[in-house]
Amino acid sequence: MNNKLRWGAHSRVKCNCGHYPKGHYAREGCCNKCGCTWYYPNDKYILRKMSNYKLKFKMRKAIEEDVPFICRLNKRQLGRNCAIWYSTKWIQKIVRGVYPTRYYTLTYNDKPVGAIAFKYSPFAWLTIECFAIQKRYQGKGLGRFAIKQLDKIAKRQKCVSIDVGTYCYLNVTPFYEKLGFEKQEKIFDGDLYYWELSKDLRSI
Repeated sequence: MNNKLRWGAHSRVKCNCGHYPKGHYAREGCCNKCGCTWYYPNDKYILRKMSNYKLKFKMRKAIEEDVPFICRLNKRQLGRNCAIWYSTKWIQKIVRGVYPTRYYTLTYNDKPVGAIAFKYSPFAWLTIECFAIQKRYQGKGLGRFAIKQLDKIAKRQKCVSIDVGTYCYLNVTPFYEKLGFEKQEKIFDGDLYYWELSKDLRSI
């Protein structure tokens, strides 16, 4: 059969079954040598790749020079329903400390690639207000890294939970659920539906 997948950069990486991608067919979705269900790049290879990225990830407080980047990022990733989050004046005021919201920039090799905004509530929880990562850096562990850093920040401030609200059309609830968040309520804000999710830090 000649309808084989082209694996590009992974073409020389063995599957977990021990065979190379060229032995895996697109239609059947199985290895023609051992019959395993699909091609999965070797676990050790993936972990090594992920660790190389994580060593270069950093999270720091946003500065004035980050404002244009944050506005562009939010406009591309969040869309028209979150227009306030790509307003230059609004972001500048947050960065300058006019509002209680904190903005942090996520960097890869000291280059801004994402941003996250959050604030503390008087009821001992931390609320994520805005979170976006450039598409080319998604799926590389940066989101997980950012949430883990946020866990540490929340614990230092003695917060008991982290809350986040996300519009249904963004389809990011599975990401948060993988990191320990649980769906609390689906809410209609007059225009769109969004999910309220929460993560209990007392059990960590």
